[in-house]
Amino acid sequence: MKNIRSAIQLSDLCFSWGNSANDFNFKLNNFVLPVNTSGIILGSSGSGKSTLLGIISGIIKPNVGVIKVLGEDLFKMTGSQRDRFRADNIGIIFQQFNLIPYLSTLENVLLPLRLSLKRRISCGSSKEQYIYEAKKLLDALGVSSKKFGNQLASTLSVGQQQRVAAARAFIGSPPLIIADEPTSSLDEISETDFLKQLFKQTSTNKTTLLLVSHNKKIIPKFNKSFEITDIIQSTLSQKT
Repeated sequence: MKNIRSAIQLSDLCFSWGNSANDFNFKLNNFVLPVNTSGIILGSSGSGKSTLLGIISGIIKPNVGVIKVLGEDLFKMTGSQRDRFRADNIGIIFQQFNLIPYLSTLENVLLPLRLSLKRRISCGSSKEQYIYEAKKLLDALGVSSKKFGNQLASTLSVGQQQRVAAARAFIGSPPLIIADEPTSSLDEISETDFLKQLFKQTSTNKTTLLLVSHNKKIIPKFNKSFEITDIIQSTLSQKT
């Protein structure tokens, strides 16, 4: 990994979902998140938060702009190069978790290791070591690997699924974690506990964290906070 100061650096970015005047679009002049920082972006539903995360993670490509993530410009990459970069370097906690329902809890956590040699090497050199790391993450995040490791993901509670999704994002120690409204389905007590475990993992792994939310109560927990309206200038509010 390059010796970099900014985990995320965006500039002169324009994006539109289509060519019609009625389509959601926005402009972004500049956004920077330093390495080893926890950042939160606040905004209402439909304000462009998830779209921005999609651009940062390389899932969505803007019309034009500089998208430097961990020192690499994603805009200059091909689709397959962005996919590889994301698999190797970014752990994503999706709003709907996106667990594979017919796979076990452990199999879901181990999935990124099947997609990334880099993250697999970080866990060791054998299947036993990979499983050990997955179990360790589950236990650290409050999901007993002994009790729930072989249970189908579809049978877990919402809170358990969320923690499994976090463990999947952290396995293999990717340098950047992106979380899209990860606590939206939790009550206040569960939210506090989850965030505590999330920050513990980011500190242990020296990971940069970027989370988007509409919940202003959790702002003090982060090193940096941003309002989405201060980052992008958008028209219409049809996308999240």
